[in-house]
Amino acid sequence: MTERQSSAKGATSELYELALAVGTSLDPLQSARAFLAALVRLRRLDAACLWVLPERPGAPGGEVGFELLTAAPEGVGVPLRIGAAHPAVTRFGASPVVLRRADAGFAEWQPVPDPPGAVWVFWALGNYGLLGLAGPATSAPAAAERAALEPIVDRFAVTLAGLLAAQRLNAEAGERRLVQDSLAREQALSRSLIDAIPDLIFFQDLDGAYLGCNKAFEALVGRPEEALVGRVDEGLLERLGIAASGGLAQTRRSRNWVRFADGREVLLETLLTPFHGPGGQ
Repeated sequence: MTERQSSAKGATSELYELALAVGTSLDPLQSARAFLAALVRLRRLDAACLWVLPERPGAPGGEVGFELLTAAPEGVGVPLRIGAAHPAVTRFGASPVVLRRADAGFAEWQPVPDPPGAVWVFWALGNYGLLGLAGPATSAPAAAERAALEPIVDRFAVTLAGLLAAQRLNAEAGERRLVQDSLAREQALSRSLIDAIPDLIFFQDLDGAYLGCNKAFEALVGRPEEALVGRVDEGLLERLGIAASGGLAQTRRSRNWVRFADGREVLLETLLTPFHGPGGQ
C-alpha cells in the first residue's frame, strides 16, 4: 500500500467515525458534545464550538446573534455570543467561512486572551446555528475535504434540529401539563366549595337545560348531577315559585315552601340570576 493510499484510507476511517458520532444521544446537548469531541479528536483541532439562535428570528442572526450551546474541549476560551456583524453571519449559508487570525475583525469577535486556533472555519447549520472549528494554519479544509465533510455536517445539522425541536415540544408539553394541573386543582377547589355550601345551587343554559348543580340541589330533586346535566325540568321554576315568563335575562327572587325528594318541606328563598361566559353570553 502506497503512502497516498494509506492516507486516503485513514481519511475515510476518520469520516466514518465522525458519521457514527452524529446523534449518539436523544439529548441535544449530549449529542452535540459527543460530535464536537469527535471532531477535535479526529481532525486534531484546538477547539470545536456550537452556537445556536435562542429563538428563530426572520433573518439569520437576528439582533441577538447566536449563543454558545457547547464547546470542546470543555472550558475552552471562546465567545459566548456571535453577533450579527460577524463574518460567518454576514455570509451565512456560504459554508464554510474561513477566518484567520491575521484577518481584520478577528480580535473583535474573539476577545478572549490567547484564543485557540490560527484558523477558524464556520459551517452554517440550517438556519439556526453555527459550527466553529479552530485549528492550526493547515487545518482549513481543502476543496476535497469540504466535499467529504459537508454531508456529515449537514446530517449533524438535521439531527440536532430535530432533537432541539423535540426538546422544545417536550418543554411546551410540560408547561401545558402544569397549566392543566393548576386548572384542575382550581376546578376541584371550586367544586368542593360549591358542594360544601348548604344552599341549593343549580346552573341552566339559555334553553333551560341543566349545566350542573351542587349536592344540596341533588337532595332536592333526588337525582345525581350526572342524571340532570343536559335535561330540562320545565316544572322546576314553578316548584320554586318563580314565574317562567320572566326570562333568564332578569334577576328574580321568590320565597316558597318546597318538598324535597325525601318528603321534607322547607321554606326556600330562591334567587335566580343570569351569569355570563367569556363571550358575553
